[in-house]
Amino acid sequence: MQTFNACIKDGSDQPKLEYIVDKLIEPGIGLILGKSNVGKSIFAVQLANYISNGDKVFDMFSTVQNRVMVIDCEMTDRQIANRYQYSNGEFLHFSDNMYRSKLNVNILEKDFLKKLLYSINDSILRYKITFLIIDNLMSIIYDLNKPALVLEFITNIKKLQEDTLISILLIAHPRKGIDLSEKMDLEDIYGSSYIGNFLDYAFGLRKSNVNPSEIILKLLKTRMDVNNFDSENIIVFKLENIDGVPIFSYIGIDSEVNHLKNSETNFIKNNEKMISELEIIKNCKELKLPNTTIANILKLNEKTIRNKLKLIDQENSVNPN
Repeated sequence: MQTFNACIKDGSDQPKLEYIVDKLIEPGIGLILGKSNVGKSIFAVQLANYISNGDKVFDMFSTVQNRVMVIDCEMTDRQIANRYQYSNGEFLHFSDNMYRSKLNVNILEKDFLKKLLYSINDSILRYKITFLIIDNLMSIIYDLNKPALVLEFITNIKKLQEDTLISILLIAHPRKGIDLSEKMDLEDIYGSSYIGNFLDYAFGLRKSNVNPSEIILKLLKTRMDVNNFDSENIIVFKLENIDGVPIFSYIGIDSEVNHLKNSETNFIKNNEKMISELEIIKNCKELKLPNTTIANILKLNEKTIRNKLKLIDQENSVNPN
């Protein structure tokens, strides 16, 4: 027992926490939330490769290099090979700091969770793992509607993280019956609220309802800093097939409302041709219209207009022509 001031002093003397992926992946326990077929596993593996190499994520977000292990509860080695084989027969080369482990135990057997955590702990120590991805939560907790089962898992994962000092990223499905006209939030987590309470950070992936070829990412919870990827600053990706291999490509920053079901703010018809908001904003700025006027035209708030102008400036700096 000590005073609150003593706690603060002790905390200030400890090493400063660093992002694993700048402004997105924190030390501790995090979660990727997304429906089936949105590309959660592909996104996680791509992140893992960036992190294990220490490469900038999408050439934008700085990364602290870690030795990564992915626990895959779903796919066989053959399925993994098929996914990452190019059209010419060659395979995508991953970092040698990236490992994959399969779940080979029966989740219904006695002491399953204890055996699983012992196995994970053994692998962490043996291979000097510092970043762990578990794909996915429902393959381990067979009934997320049982609070006792969820609490047992999440408290043991928390203890594992504290004992080994690794960072853990869980992959999970959202609850059923989500209204796609509503914004993503932490309440979308399938099952018990115990999960959300124990997380240090969480982000959701969802297909855009305006352009289904786009995937949006929203940061739902963070403890290290302000939320840099909230509703007004979601990250937009495209999941592409490049020579036979699925790859997430960065598109830009946008407002979440532009991608919700029945949203009418993402595009405006002009002579029966859809013109993107960015083009409209560019045209308005050439006419020297103030941001407040542009916001009224597009039925957006002024902060969103400012964010889109920053994106335009960023794209102009990369592609000056």
